[in-house]
Amino acid sequence: MARLCLIGRIFGRLTVIGDAGSTDDKIHQSLWRCLCECGNVCIVRGASLVQKNTQSCGCLSIYLSRLRNLKHGMTKTRTYKVWCDMRERCRNASRDDWKNYGGRGIQVCTQWNESFEAFFADMGEWLPGTQLDRIDNEGNYEPGNCRWATREVQANNRRTNRLLTVAGRTQTLTEWGHEIGVAPDTIAMRIKRGWDIERAVLSHKSVKWSRWPLSGLRKKHVRQ
Repeated sequence: MARLCLIGRIFGRLTVIGDAGSTDDKIHQSLWRCLCECGNVCIVRGASLVQKNTQSCGCLSIYLSRLRNLKHGMTKTRTYKVWCDMRERCRNASRDDWKNYGGRGIQVCTQWNESFEAFFADMGEWLPGTQLDRIDNEGNYEPGNCRWATREVQANNRRTNRLLTVAGRTQTLTEWGHEIGVAPDTIAMRIKRGWDIERAVLSHKSVKWSRWPLSGLRKKHVRQ
């Protein structure tokens, strides 16, 4: 079967300028010397040219990458890195934290997954001292369910953070600890030892009940 001559034909950015023989294998695919628009000369398989799998010496992919970067100009910003990390932990099963995100069904909505610009339009620029936080920890990364939150706010929003109700008010264990001046771990240990919740939260010999914004509590000292 006669070999198809490609000399003079143009494929994308490549112009075939000469025959370069064939591959040194059992298939013996034809090779062609090509001149790229950027000025480089490269050797390309004839099949890759005809099937349009190769359209430049490699400069085209670099050019397209630069175009994408220029589109929003934020590839080196913290906001862009947060966006990349958000997508990775929901779809990369090799990550250690995947089990807490993609592994339990958390996904990134289509518009954010496909476009950084869409994410940036909805969330704005990353704020120093904050992290991307889902308001509903069982919900997806999507508009209306995400915010820039401080580590403290994010910690209080964790699905593992226990909610305690005392005197009609419900707060996380951490929030109760900050309000009354007792380490959250101390409150947790009291509950683990069998204390009832009100006693575990309110027992602090150096604090008066009258100082707390809790309705219906008597004004007296509480001893451990």
